[in-house]
Amino acid sequence: MTDFFFMTHSSTPSTVHTGHLGESFVANDLAENGWQILARNLRTPLGEVDILALDPMGDLVVVEVKSRSPLSWVDGIDALRPRQLARLFRALAWCGQNRGWAGALRLDLAAVVVIGGLPTRWEHIRDLTLET
Repeated sequence: MTDFFFMTHSSTPSTVHTGHLGESFVANDLAENGWQILARNLRTPLGEVDILALDPMGDLVVVEVKSRSPLSWVDGIDALRPRQLARLFRALAWCGQNRGWAGALRLDLAAVVVIGGLPTRWEHIRDLTLET
């Protein structure tokens, strides 16, 4: 009898490593462009936030990072399911309330292209909505 073991895409060690590399790649680029990184991999009661930052205009932004191979069947924006998107908006609101934030809040997506296990470029998709 043959045993088959299935791992979800997000649970494989190489995928986790690639995700962390993508997050570091984006966080470093944002910081170089005037963003203040407040937290990375922030655990909230509503789930984890990849990057919490202040953009150069002073908006509090949650950045969700999706790292994909250029050959992936699903690109970054399509990898966000409605349930995850709704959870990210709730986490964003929680971050704003928890910090006593009175300014603008925003949810962005960083779609990272990974080639040979290394992030090579990324697309910044700003101001996501629940209809994204």
